[in-house]
Amino acid sequence: GTTPHILWTSMMHPSPVFPTSIPHVLSHPSLPRSDESPVSKCASPVKVGNARMRKSHSDGSSVSLVQSWVAASEMVHEKVEPICRQSLRVCKNHPLLVSACVVMVALGVAIGMIVEEWSFLTSLYVIVQIITTIGFGDVVVTHWLMQIFMAIYVLLSLIIVANFLNIMIGAIIQQHIAKFQDKLQRMEVAAKSLKSRREARQKFGRLNDVIISSILFAVAIAAGTVFYATMERCTCSYGNTQRAYGKDACVEDSHETCVATGGFQHSWVTAFYMSVITITTVGFGDYTPKSSWGRLFGLVWMTLGVTATGSFIRAVSQAFAESDKSLEVSGAEGIDEQIFKEIDKNGDGHLTKAEFTRYILLKHGFLPREVLRDIDEKYDAMDVFRTGKVTFEMIKMTASLKAESCEDVNGATTAD
Repeated sequence: GTTPHILWTSMMHPSPVFPTSIPHVLSHPSLPRSDESPVSKCASPVKVGNARMRKSHSDGSSVSLVQSWVAASEMVHEKVEPICRQSLRVCKNHPLLVSACVVMVALGVAIGMIVEEWSFLTSLYVIVQIITTIGFGDVVVTHWLMQIFMAIYVLLSLIIVANFLNIMIGAIIQQHIAKFQDKLQRMEVAAKSLKSRREARQKFGRLNDVIISSILFAVAIAAGTVFYATMERCTCSYGNTQRAYGKDACVEDSHETCVATGGFQHSWVTAFYMSVITITTVGFGDYTPKSSWGRLFGLVWMTLGVTATGSFIRAVSQAFAESDKSLEVSGAEGIDEQIFKEIDKNGDGHLTKAEFTRYILLKHGFLPREVLRDIDEKYDAMDVFRTGKVTFEMIKMTASLKAESCEDVNGATTAD
């Protein structure tokens, strides 16, 4: 009599060994959910229903909040983890470039704060303009020491920092493009009755690249438009910028007050205009981020936006290049007697496959003439008997002769 009662009591009131309010316990697939008992699959449906009802009245809202938090955290982790993994991989492959990049950015920010007396945010904002080559001109260099420093710094930062960011951000964007392309190819296989994703890639690969790059480009423009149209409807700016534009009397207590006291204003049209001008690196400078939040957002937005623009231009250019009729490989219809004699390198009256391939590579600019000349020299060096055919023994002989000549040069240098 008592044993069933104790068993039922222990089932309906589980031990606090597994606290139901801990997120990782809630998300673990092998444990029961917080709104059901550990033996709900074996208990009576009526009793389980009553238990769930009592549980939902007591702590249903808190459990729902925790579960929502766990789901959101898992989604963010799923999106951010590949980016972090790709960033770490790039950093490991380019350790010296990463170190130089950090030193260059820190040096530029520090010199701007010391010589021009900019704030940390303004100084970093100027450095990002240099790296992305936007160059608004809204924050200008006035001290002659800073002008000399900037003339040298711009050249070095474009070589070091811009190169690193191009590798880093480019790798991340290409990773997302590859994922989107994979999804599109799956959809195309299902919709077009194609045999495989390889066939979809061959047929729609370039179009998919243009579509995805266009979406990323449009998202960058939309993000800038929405942010600056809403967060910088009117701002008095701050620091040197506020003083340089004579906005010291501007009051930003409210939108109406800001407008009345002559603050910088943005409409949806000007925000859209500024977004396009900025991420395309045109950077007229008539509309620029003015508030501290606007510049903080701009640090990330300008960097990603310029990279997205580069991917978009590359995809569209490659699509146009492939559709260009002049890039189609010509056949017999493009060869007359004079061209035939030029292609027939050995002058034997016969056109070999290698000679025709050479002609196509040169005609369409697939390889520079200097590279082909270098290839000829390398082949002639291996063809020691001038038979037009190279055996493996001849390759070994050429390598041996080259090694001996290197030893002779090194020996002569040591003797000198």
